[in-house]
Amino acid sequence: MLAALLVCVTASALTLWMALDQPRLGLVLRPDTERDSVRIERVDPRGPARDLTAPADLVALAGADGRRLTLRPDDVVEESDYFDSYDRIAAFQVRQSALNDILHQPELTLEARAPDGTAATVTVSPAPRLPVHLPPPFWVQLFVGAGAFLISAWVWALRREDWGARMLVAAGLAIMLSSFSAAIYSTRELAMDGDLHRVLSALNHLGSLGFGCAMIALFLLYPRQLVRPALLWPLPVIVATWLAADISRLAPDPATGSQLPTLIEMLLIVICIGLQWRATRGDPRGRAALRWLGLAVIIGAGAFVATIITPVLIGGLPPLSQGYAFLFFLLIHAGVALGVSRYRLFELDEWAFRILYYTGALLLLLALDAALIFALHLEPGPSFGLALLAVAFGYLPLRDGLWRWAVARRKLGEDELFRSIVDVAFAATEQERAARWRGLLTRLFDPLEMLPAPEPVATVDVRQEGLELALPAMADAPALILRCPWGGRGLFGPSHLALARQLTTLMARIEQGRDAYDRGASEERRRIAADLHDDVGARLLTSLHRDGLDDTRETLRDVLTDIRAIASGLTGDRKPLAAVAADLRHETGQRLDGAGLDMEWRASGIEDGVLLDYPVYRNLIASHREMLSNAIRHARASRVSVELSRANGMLSLVVEDDGIGLDPDARRGNGLANLSRRIAGLGGEIAFPSCDSGTRIMLSLPLEQSA
Repeated sequence: MLAALLVCVTASALTLWMALDQPRLGLVLRPDTERDSVRIERVDPRGPARDLTAPADLVALAGADGRRLTLRPDDVVEESDYFDSYDRIAAFQVRQSALNDILHQPELTLEARAPDGTAATVTVSPAPRLPVHLPPPFWVQLFVGAGAFLISAWVWALRREDWGARMLVAAGLAIMLSSFSAAIYSTRELAMDGDLHRVLSALNHLGSLGFGCAMIALFLLYPRQLVRPALLWPLPVIVATWLAADISRLAPDPATGSQLPTLIEMLLIVICIGLQWRATRGDPRGRAALRWLGLAVIIGAGAFVATIITPVLIGGLPPLSQGYAFLFFLLIHAGVALGVSRYRLFELDEWAFRILYYTGALLLLLALDAALIFALHLEPGPSFGLALLAVAFGYLPLRDGLWRWAVARRKLGEDELFRSIVDVAFAATEQERAARWRGLLTRLFDPLEMLPAPEPVATVDVRQEGLELALPAMADAPALILRCPWGGRGLFGPSHLALARQLTTLMARIEQGRDAYDRGASEERRRIAADLHDDVGARLLTSLHRDGLDDTRETLRDVLTDIRAIASGLTGDRKPLAAVAADLRHETGQRLDGAGLDMEWRASGIEDGVLLDYPVYRNLIASHREMLSNAIRHARASRVSVELSRANGMLSLVVEDDGIGLDPDARRGNGLANLSRRIAGLGGEIAFPSCDSGTRIMLSLPLEQSA
């Protein structure tokens, strides 16, 4: 790269020196073929010819030695290749030498004629040309030549053994030679040495034909090698022979000598692209590279041929300055460099489609506009409007369909995609989930291969220049590698990467919801199992060891109450606080009456409208039952008071008796220990406040989850 940079800097410096080694008058001149004159379009107010006015015609130049030349439009043409015969080119170069001799004299006389016919004569001393005096086309051509060569040299430095890169650097060198030489003679102010002009013109032709030759060789060798490199020797031989005929002026005319071979080379490039398209069937990576390279060359070189070469071949003049037309070659080299260096082909592939579709729309618009004007003799305004409507309502909808078919290839709509992901996530078994996940990926991408990844995959990623799509472990399937999408006919691109990321994100979120649901269901099953075991099972077991029928009936009533509460919990229904309080009062009255104890019941804030979740009312009933059992069995009391209240989002239950008090060892027993565990699990508290006589147990439960 340093060597390439040195070559480029040296060539640029030489080009700049030769462009500056021309006397300057400070005029911008253009040929006026209709009036057969040289027109002064602009005068530099600080230039040597600042006394002239513009617009005007520059009639003649006269030197101090007495030589005088009347100017012709041919003297200031940008490119002599536009002439229809070699004789005109020869005469042009002779006159260039004569004018150059006059310009190099210390003083010369300029004869001008104003639009009103007034003549003016000005004696000037030509000044040296400085870089700021060079016109924009010079810098454009210098930039294009240097950029094309350095880009191709960069690719060659990365892939020195690749024949495609070798041909690319040859094409870059040819563009630099062609654009640098054209920059010197095409941006002259008035004249330069005729012999030098002939040499520079020959170098320009060499570069142009050399570029076409290198591009033909490139597409014969890349991305598939259609011929062996050793068999390419006829190409430079043919080009050299044609170039020699052009330089020696043996061709019938300049168009045949320079423009026609360029057009033929362009046609051969297109043919080679077609051959490569056929050869890359079944090779999506090669076809993606070809699609991008072919697009770059066809648009870039095709635009240059259409705007510069073709008008000359049909006897007209180019509509665009050759200096600016060289920008098309920089476009070619930028595109070719990206393709040959194989940098993110999966992204370039989609860009190729985008550019192709919009270029197609533009060309169709222009073609329809021209057809309406020439065929129906419409005015430009209405014809353009009709053409625009045809493109908008015809081509653009078709383009969207082609885009979905060629690039997006998405077979599922948003609703169907979501349903498919839900079906995967909620499959009955792990094996079924993994199988459905693979099936969904096959529907979306149709890969030739779907293999487990050899190593963990953290995020969705496109690999191997678009040949592979890596997916993390998902839906009970391992991390996967999808290879060669669409049955091996394409590459994974940015849109497919976005689709895969959307797919995995949705799947991950749905799986999180499913897992949360499964955890909730498992927790509910464990809770119901604990209730059946701790409450129903324990009471039934107790009843087996009781001798009295009344005790057994009481236990069975409690068991039935528990079963009804558990069944209510299974349905997910919430129970009104007022109904729970009524059940508690009824059960408390029956039990205390059966034990021969008096009951005192107080309730406050227990109005309708407050609903309790199953865990709250189930544990409230169980806790109350345990507190009441302790008072009946151990307190030796004659009276039990119960107070149930609700305030500030808390539900409070206080059970107090007038018995002998609670034994401290009883607090560590299983009954009260289970009671404390139940209340703590709901975020509540249990306390044993002191009282004058008997025992007081107070618990509180939060109602936020139930309100």
